[in-house]
This record gives sequence, structure tokens and C-alpha cells, in this order.
Amino acid sequence: MNEIFPLASAAGMTVGLAVCALVIGLVLAMLFAVLESVKWRPVAWLATGIVTILRGLPEILVVLFIYFGSSQLLLTLSDGFTIPLGFTQIPVQMQIENFDVSPFLCGAIALSLLYAAYASQTLRGALKAVPQGQWESGQALGLSKAAIFFRLVMPQMWRHALPGLGNQWLVLLKDTALVSLISVNDLMLQTKSIATRTQEPFNWYIIAAAIYLVITLLSQYILKRIDQRATRFERRPGLMLDYFTRTAERTAYQPDADRGVDYRGADPVADLHHYPDPEDAGAGMDSARLYHLVYRYAAAGADLPDLLRPGTVPFAAGVSVAVASYLRAVAVRPDRSVAQQRRLHHSAVLWRHPGDPRRAMAVLQRAGDE
Repeated sequence: MNEIFPLASAAGMTVGLAVCALVIGLVLAMLFAVLESVKWRPVAWLATGIVTILRGLPEILVVLFIYFGSSQLLLTLSDGFTIPLGFTQIPVQMQIENFDVSPFLCGAIALSLLYAAYASQTLRGALKAVPQGQWESGQALGLSKAAIFFRLVMPQMWRHALPGLGNQWLVLLKDTALVSLISVNDLMLQTKSIATRTQEPFNWYIIAAAIYLVITLLSQYILKRIDQRATRFERRPGLMLDYFTRTAERTAYQPDADRGVDYRGADPVADLHHYPDPEDAGAGMDSARLYHLVYRYAAAGADLPDLLRPGTVPFAAGVSVAVASYLRAVAVRPDRSVAQQRRLHHSAVLWRHPGDPRRAMAVLQRAGDE
């Protein structure tokens, strides 16, 4: 039984190696996915070429190339070489005393490259699955391109990519067995050592298989919980409506009732004069024009339930009190379904916070002119 403790330590090494490769691989996968989607063809071709090579080579060769290639790179840098640039040459040489490379580091780099090559294709598909209208709606809220991507598009992209990334994580866990070839003391190498020493290979490989199975089942459970968390609003639409209600109660915005405006059962066309003048919001247009534009925005947004999920975009982004009042008025009409009320309440909470009204209303006006 004294062999159990080294085996448990090796199992921890395996999980640690897989986690390191996952973190690095996700960053590289996101980089490859973005580079393959850029409009500048040379960059896109370069990224596609790297991904194609990594996907076309056997995993074991990639691990060996990284391990032995690192040693060869250190030797080349120590001996020195020249880079020809037209009429001149740039000498490159480094003083290197230790030529030993870390097997763990090489294994993590190799596995992260393999994971990134496959995960980048999953992320590309997930990125294309996010409707283009998400970008346009983010611009209507006055958000910058970076804020739209990181706070609006990326959360939806990860939700679409989660099943594929989860499957690739399970493959990555099993691929960690390859690093035993470069002397990383992982579960497979330790099992082989114990089996050779005890002359009981079958028993110890059965134990190693059981440990891999436990790690895999635990990973599947965690991935399932993450997926349930990410899709909770799709499975239970009432949660989102409750969230909007609580958010509206916590906001410092003065409710319509406190300003003498009763929007319950109101006709937004006939009672639009009850709402604040659009001129106060800096829109520079009359009430009829405002109603027309807001109505078109609400109709378009009704088909985009993923537009601004809770926690995706900060609630400090909005355009005017008039827009929020209109959306809240039409949301409580008896002919509205629960899904329609949910979307309209969400838009109302976002729109009534101060943001960049001039830019947002300008985007709306351009949409109304189309």
C-alpha cells in the first residue's frame, strides 16, 4: 500500500498539467480564432496554417518536437547565427550555461498548442453564432467596440462554445499520458514504474484506469453544473423577469409613479405626452419621431433575447428616461406574453440609466431611416 501515495501525487501532477495546458490553450485558441477571422488575409492565412499543421500532426510528435526542439533551440542560440536583411546581417548569440529544459513546461506547451488548435475552431463557430445585431445594439447603448466584445459578445460566445470545449477538455485529460515519454512524472509514468517494481502490471494499470475514470466523471459533473449555470435563463425564463424587477427596485432612478406617471394599462401612443420631453435627453427630435424609432428598436430587440443578459453589460449604459418609460408602458399590456414582458423589462432597465444619449439616439435615427 506504500505505492498508493506516489500514485496519488502523480495523479495530482496529471491534473495540474492538464489545467495549465487548458489555461494557456484557451488564450491561444481565442487568439487563433480572432486572427482567423480578421479581414487582413496574410494574418488569417498564417493563423489558419498554424492550426492546420497542429491538427494534422499526431499528438505524440508534437510533444516530442517541443521537447527536443527546445534543446536544439538553446544550442543554436548558444552557438550563434546571423539573420540576413538585405545588405546587412544581424548576428544573434546568447550566453547559455544550462541546456536542460523542463519536461513539465514542454509538456504543458505541447498540450496547450494541441488544445488551442481544436478549440479555436469551436470558438470560431461560436463567434459566428452570435447575431450581428448584438454589435449594433451595443452601439445603440453607446458602448465602445472593446466593451461590446468583452461584455456582450464574448459571454454569449462562451455559452455556445461550452459543450465543445468541455469535450476537448476530456480529450486533453487523456492526452496527458503522452508526456510520460519525456520523463514527466505523471500518472502513467508512475504506474509503469510501480508495475515494473512489483511485477504486477495488470493490477496497477487497472488502478490507473480507475483514477482516470474518476477524474473524468468529476470533470463531467463540473462541466454540467457550469452549463446549467450558463443556460439558467433559457431553461427558466421567469428568473430573468424576477432579476429585472429586483434591479428596477434597487436603482436610484425615480419611478414613474413618483413623477405622477401611471404606465399601467397606458396606451403609449395616446399618452406619450406624459413622458419627459425627448429634448431633455438631448435627442433633438419630437415625440412622434421618438415613438417611431423606439418602437422599431423594441420590435427588433424582441428577436434578440440574448442582447443584454444580466451581468453582461453594466447597467450604467442607457439613453433616456423617455425610452425607458415607453418600454415599461408597453411591457405591462395584457396582450404581452411572459417572454415579451421579460425582454421589454430588460430593455427598460438598461435604457433608463444615464449613458451616451446623443450617440445612441443617433444610431436609432439611422436605423429608422433605413
